[in-house]
Amino acid sequence: MVPIHIFYHLFAVPGWESIWRLHRNDLVESGLHAACEAVHVGIVRGEAGQSGLVCASVRELPKARLIFDRTLSGVAQGWPWPDEPRPPPTVGEAETIWHLLQHAEQAPPESVYLFLHTKGVTNPSWRNRKHLPYLLAQGCTGTTDHKVNAFVLEHLRSVVLEWRQHVATLATCAFSYRLFNFFWVRASLLRQFDMRRYLEWHALGAPPAHRRHRLGGDADSVRHLFALFPIKLHAFANGRTLDTPPHEYVDVRT
Repeated sequence: MVPIHIFYHLFAVPGWESIWRLHRNDLVESGLHAACEAVHVGIVRGEAGQSGLVCASVRELPKARLIFDRTLSGVAQGWPWPDEPRPPPTVGEAETIWHLLQHAEQAPPESVYLFLHTKGVTNPSWRNRKHLPYLLAQGCTGTTDHKVNAFVLEHLRSVVLEWRQHVATLATCAFSYRLFNFFWVRASLLRQFDMRRYLEWHALGAPPAHRRHRLGGDADSVRHLFALFPIKLHAFANGRTLDTPPHEYVDVRT
């Protein structure tokens, strides 16, 4: 089997434990934890005093590897592009994606990566969100933010539970995307990332609502630069613009 690497962005604010526990149990019970090389975890804590509790919970997973642990107000870790403006502290899951990109630079090109995060931990509002029609079509019947977020978390579990299918698919596909930056991707695609050229492409090739975002902006700007990743990376690497709705990017061939 090809090498499998997992990267997990853990935003440790109230509610993180139940989401992390669900993903941790799915990793173990599905057999993916046994099959992977490691589970690389980046932690951003809402409170300074939580470090011991969060790290102890992460270390319950034998193959967990802590890549950073900081408070929300601390300095974002792993920024490898010194010639580009350093982003603000609150950059969301983009921070762990930077570490994933660096790791892939040294990995065999056939290696595969899974990226996960604590989606829904902030209980975001779903009113007037563009994703809601898709979720309703998938069977979501929730009428509150909490119920919709619970549906999203359940809906995305297939990324882990069906890991054998995803790994087999990546033999002929560059990536497999499952909404909200949950994705499988080959190292061969990740290794095509170039920050300066990606930023230039983003201003023209990203979805119109994302094109205005930049590194020198606020936290939302940086998060949107890495939203829909690796869909954007695939479009960038192949000289295309991104016009297709995100949920149509399921298994994309090289």
